[in-house]
Amino acid sequence: MKILFIIPGLAIGGQEKIGMMLTNELLKYHEVITVCFEPENPLQFDYKTPIIRIENKIYKSPFLKAFNLLKRALALRKIKKNFQPDISISVGETAIVANAFTFTNEFKIAAIHQAIKVLKGKLYKFSYQKHDKIIPVSSGINKELKEVYGIENSDFIHNGYDINEIISCSENKLDEKFNPLFNGKVIAHLGRFDIPKGHWHLVTVFALIKKDLPDARLLLIGDYESENEIFTFCTDFLKQNGLKMAFLQNDKNMDYNEIDILFTGHQVNPFQFLKNADIFVFT
Repeated sequence: MKILFIIPGLAIGGQEKIGMMLTNELLKYHEVITVCFEPENPLQFDYKTPIIRIENKIYKSPFLKAFNLLKRALALRKIKKNFQPDISISVGETAIVANAFTFTNEFKIAAIHQAIKVLKGKLYKFSYQKHDKIIPVSSGINKELKEVYGIENSDFIHNGYDINEIISCSENKLDEKFNPLFNGKVIAHLGRFDIPKGHWHLVTVFALIKKDLPDARLLLIGDYESENEIFTFCTDFLKQNGLKMAFLQNDKNMDYNEIDILFTGHQVNPFQFLKNADIFVFT
């Protein structure tokens, strides 16, 4: 079959990595092309499929957002006209919306990788309904589809993982400079700074934990942007509570004995950090 895989970006995030794993596997048996909406990124995962990029700017104005959606959908429709896919698989909200507005006749699959309640609106309901099949990553998202949009859906597929690869990656030894960090009790979290990840709960709880366990440390693994409001709230809260933070990407010669929280930023291999933690917390 001919399969068109549509995803906003190809780097850093969980859905981007799952997309790489899925398309690389499908490519063994089918003709697959990947379409994304972002420019090339040095952190891009190893997609084996041909890649077509529809690069559009990000706008705040509702009018310009609508124009951007139309422009993206027309470009995607043109790609479909040339490729003639039997199936299109859209992953992520912007991909799902763009795919819906192509108004083409191939079998459309919407793969949902995040909470529906974060994406309320008639635009999303319309977009889901224009797909022939909805495949979330959990049954919980199906409950949200019914609660928010009245859409009945029972199918879901959990993300897949290569357990042997994870074990192998976890066995890589960390640089000895990190040893002082793990002398205390280390709480680890893995995830980008975004609303569904609930970082504000985590830092609030950690501030309380520090009162009873002075040697507790918090390890925050994941991509962040300094302008992100979730990131800003967390760093401001930690400062207000007198907790010492460090950012791995900025402070190359830090004293890990002196810090309470380490922000590692994006890590190609987060498992070597996780293995050394005492507990993993996912808020």
